[in-house]
Amino acid sequence: MNWVRLEEKWKADVLNDSTKAGSFTNYYKLRYNVFYQLPLSRDGFAPKTLSLALGDEIYLYYGPTLSNHVFDQNRLFLGFSYAVNKHDNLVFGYLNILQQNQAGTQYKNSSILKATMFWNFGF
Repeated sequence: MNWVRLEEKWKADVLNDSTKAGSFTNYYKLRYNVFYQLPLSRDGFAPKTLSLALGDEIYLYYGPTLSNHVFDQNRLFLGFSYAVNKHDNLVFGYLNILQQNQAGTQYKNSSILKATMFWNFGF
């Protein structure tokens, strides 16, 4: 599975730690996600089976209000997916986020345990 998401955001400008400037900065972000599942049973993706889940999502700035850098963050995921039934999946595992600060001069590296429930409508 892979998908592209385009975002337009307005961020409040800040004068200092507790005072907003009363203005906003508009910016655009592109997110590209690749997500792969590998079944760990002979039944494939049947209900009550487990699969290996791998994902990578990159966030990039774009557009006329481009900041001083293009890269925003990268999210790398490794975990498992459990097929609860034919419509629902529970995905859980380790998420690593590498994020560049707004000035583009430093990086923050976060390690997170993540659990997500996917519910697919059965139309």
